[in-house]
Amino acid sequence: MRSLILLISLIAVLFEMNDLVKSCNGAYKEIDGFKVGYDKPFNELSVPYLQKRYDEFNKKYFDDKLPKIKLIINNTKTALGMCRSWRRKTEYRPVRTIQISISTFLLRTELSYCHTLLHEMIHCYEADVLD
Repeated sequence: MRSLILLISLIAVLFEMNDLVKSCNGAYKEIDGFKVGYDKPFNELSVPYLQKRYDEFNKKYFDDKLPKIKLIINNTKTALGMCRSWRRKTEYRPVRTIQISISTFLLRTELSYCHTLLHEMIHCYEADVLD
């Protein structure tokens, strides 16, 4: 039930961001405290950029509950993003590994990349915090 409530609230955040963007005229707009570009392709996507956004979103939307994870940029044609989670046993304890990958196959706006990252962070929350 908690994951459903979280999912609904974060979807509302995405729609709120979209509504704010539609009313803007400039190339960049501060939306919900984050400055993002929304009207032209964003070709500066990098792992440090994703890490910065991950940390900002984690603090604002997830109360800093998400773990440090591996962020990957790939060129997959089948998904805009993906969250993978798996457990493996070590000699001391089980270890959970989570990674989020963002595809650059389609050149998208910065806002679109932020939406995808936030969406994948919801899956990360379900896998790590609610599990």
